[in-house]
Amino acid sequence: MIAPPQGSAGTGAAGRKRAVRRHLAALPADASWEFLRHFWPTSSSGGRAIDLYDDAYFEGPMLSPLRAGLLRATLTARARQPEWRELLGTRLKPKVETLYGSVRRDALLALIATLLAGIDEAERCAGRIAFEGD
Repeated sequence: MIAPPQGSAGTGAAGRKRAVRRHLAALPADASWEFLRHFWPTSSSGGRAIDLYDDAYFEGPMLSPLRAGLLRATLTARARQPEWRELLGTRLKPKVETLYGSVRRDALLALIATLLAGIDEAERCAGRIAFEGD
């Protein structure tokens, strides 16, 4: 999500102020997420990491580490096969089993390109990129 910087707002009906927000992309809770997780910055502008449950946002100078991580992810993904299996975790019951999911390189690179374009937009409008968890 691209949002205005904290404390900024547009003008709504009857002169009330409202934040202007735009949905950028939905991050899938799948193998693509597991791949990208290794490239996220360890902390956001609000001090939280990107995960599936909490919110994290990036603005100002914190957009640079987010961009750098996504660029590293792009280079790594381009060096991979068109589709690969990513480790998701371990299931413990009913039996111990290692779980993998499939990542499609073209879909992952399209998602990364969308996020990079969002960073460019956030920098142009002094906004922020917000990752919203469950």
